Amino acid sequence: MIRPDRVALLADVQIDIAAPPSAWRHNDGRPLAETEQQLVLGATIGEMRAAINYGELAIARYREHAAAIERAELLAAPYVAVLGPEAGVAEVLAAMPPGPERDEFARLAETIAFADLEDPSKDHPDDGTSGNGR
Repeated sequence: MIRPDRVALLADVQIDIAAPPSAWRHNDGRPLAETEQQLVLGATIGEMRAAINYGELAIARYREHAAAIERAELLAAPYVAVLGPEAGVAEVLAAMPPGPERDEFARLAETIAFADLEDPSKDHPDDGTSGNGR
């Protein structure tokens, strides 16, 4: 049985197998509490594999996100050169003529920002605040 709390903890731990568990740290640098050390030591091979899979998926997602940002920067570059480096996404979109590059830039910007630029009421649909101005 895979225990999600163990997988989450394993995904957030820097383990140095040459060091004692008291030296292990969370990814943000906090030391593991004794109870967390025991949870890590009691994790199954399946839970360790699940944490590795989670990490691999997170890395892939970050790479996709970085590629989207790089492509959006490339598409926006001619407009930012005219508008200035402080130009926001909405300003760049307004300056771009209709067409496939503008459509791609809008899609990339929405992916990067996790927002619907054309219809803000669709932003963050799971947080219970969409469409009410919060």
